[in-house]
Amino acid sequence: MSDEQLVHPSAGGVLIAVLATCSRLAWLSFGVLMLAGLAVLFAPTSKFSRELSLVVVLLGLIAQYYAARLYFDRQLFVALYAENADSVAFDHALEALTGKPALPARTLASRWHGVRRLIRYFLIVLTLQLAAFVIALAAAR
Repeated sequence: MSDEQLVHPSAGGVLIAVLATCSRLAWLSFGVLMLAGLAVLFAPTSKFSRELSLVVVLLGLIAQYYAARLYFDRQLFVALYAENADSVAFDHALEALTGKPALPARTLASRWHGVRRLIRYFLIVLTLQLAAFVIALAAAR
């Protein structure tokens, strides 16, 4: 999609909805993370199942990192798609927040590209976490 198409509020609404869905999926990841952590600490299981539960915990922590990044990006895209949003002022505010010199002006397409990459990483890690969890449950029986 071109920047002209991405500027439309409908495009922003779709992206913000997808990011909100990722936030909900993060809760699933968190629940699995907690269950696997409790299993490691308290459940009498085989060594394989315990090690697999540790993998689930590690993948859950990685998924939570990506979820936090996506939640932050969601808030930033809400600001970018606000009615009177100014991308130059937005970039200056980010520069002031991070203390880093401003990057060359980013297009909306490049911002979308970055967030799509984060969504993809999050979904891959979440899928791996859930698969490892199911295998750990099966191995525990």
